Amino acid sequence: MDWFQTPLGGAFVSLLLGLLLGLERQRSKRGEAFAGIRTFPLFALCGFFGGLAVQKGAPLALPAILLAVAGFGLLSYARATDADAGVTTEMGGLLAAVLGAVVAWGEVAVAGSATVVVTLLLTLKAPLHRIAGTVSEDEILAILKFAVVAVVVLPLLPDRAIGPYGALVPRMVGLMVVVLSGVSLAGYLLVKMLGHRAGWALAGGLGGLVSSTATTLSFSSRARDAGDQVPPLAVGVILASTVLYVRGAVVVALLDRDLAVHLAPRLAALFGVGVVFAAVQYRHHKSEESAEKISLGNPVELGRAVTLALIFAAVIVVARVAQERLGTAGFWAVGAVGGLVDVDSVAVAAARLRQAARTTVEVAGGAYLVATVSNLAFKSAVVLSTGGAEMARRVLPAFAALATATGLILLAW
Repeated sequence: MDWFQTPLGGAFVSLLLGLLLGLERQRSKRGEAFAGIRTFPLFALCGFFGGLAVQKGAPLALPAILLAVAGFGLLSYARATDADAGVTTEMGGLLAAVLGAVVAWGEVAVAGSATVVVTLLLTLKAPLHRIAGTVSEDEILAILKFAVVAVVVLPLLPDRAIGPYGALVPRMVGLMVVVLSGVSLAGYLLVKMLGHRAGWALAGGLGGLVSSTATTLSFSSRARDAGDQVPPLAVGVILASTVLYVRGAVVVALLDRDLAVHLAPRLAALFGVGVVFAAVQYRHHKSEESAEKISLGNPVELGRAVTLALIFAAVIVVARVAQERLGTAGFWAVGAVGGLVDVDSVAVAAARLRQAARTTVEVAGGAYLVATVSNLAFKSAVVLSTGGAEMARRVLPAFAALATATGLILLAW
């Protein structure tokens, strides 16, 4: 990363960022725009040198460059003959120059991340326009409510532990509401863009990176009245629980390399089992013709998310009380209780105890695997109680297979 902080490295990075933006604009406009794959890197490079000039005592250099790029864009827009001509490419050119300056100021990661996000946004023009054309006023209102809860209400909640054994943190409960609503919103948007078969499946996989339990709660509560959407929702739940093994491997690897090496082949085998069941369910649901006829409902459903979060909080209290009563002597038993709602916490505890030489790799790894089984048990109860018979019929065989495979791994320990 140090090389990127040098003038030569920064100039090279600026060129690459400009090339990425220019490539997308060239492909999108087919050469009709005022700037493309050659001009965007030049804008970024000019911004980089403008940023360097500011640091060297020439504060007017960068504003002059930005004004010049904006002038080119304004001239291009004024000369456009297309009645529907927009200013996306012109603004992109101005942004390229600004990103070059950001690189010059040493914020390479910020500039790179912004470039990738902007390029993705530009590439998704067609699906985003589709969403904008079909979204209703009620859906916009629901999304705004979610934004208020996530941005305004959540930071105001206390972050002090309350309740029995300090098990509850109001902000964490609020975060669960946001996660549940966010998973629902992500699934809604992906279904709008990709269709309900692929959309719910992808949303489930992404939701598993955050919380497979929250994803299961969200999807199962939606499935009871979902009709033809139950199969893709089931695939999403299975994928969320499959991604859990990848997330667990990463968490353990960051904390304890030896434990990660010990668990890696076992988690890989479980991941394979989950992928097979998800693929089978996905292939069984081939017809998408009714996707446009099905109502997706409220994209956020805050009321349902609050109810599910309160249930989740109650389970946390029960699990924490059980942990206190059991103590740390029965580490596998504690893993079974803790895994009901939070497998990652068990992974962290196992890695820390192993590093402190308070337990062996085998015991720590076993506790984590037991936690994954108890988590599957809790999610099975969620599917049975909230998802309906059809959802349970599709999801529970996969959960049973994962639990059985984990049991066999533990027996062969």
